Amino acid sequence: DERDRAARYGGEEFVVLLPGVSRQDMAAMGERLRSAVSALAIEHPGQPGRVVSVSIGLAWCAASQRGGSTEDLLRDADRALYDAKDAGRNCVMLGESMRLAAQR
Repeated sequence: DERDRAARYGGEEFVVLLPGVSRQDMAAMGERLRSAVSALAIEHPGQPGRVVSVSIGLAWCAASQRGGSTEDLLRDADRALYDAKDAGRNCVMLGESMRLAAQR
């Protein structure tokens, strides 16, 4: 969709905005991204013998729930990202800390 946006958000972090995407589609996109990076099997430059992976934190809100701020949504996604890292990395987590997918 031409409204979708991706941008670097910090050193190793990115934010992707997907207006009009359902919660289920968002979760599926996150898992496809995680799987695609994993399938590349890129050697991790800082950890010989290991491959690069991504940890993904997702936050979603319905158009009818516009009462929350952009900062709230970013905070939820950031919290989910750290939940993914705490869960062992290379996984996708939703803002409510519900594990959506994992591959270790």
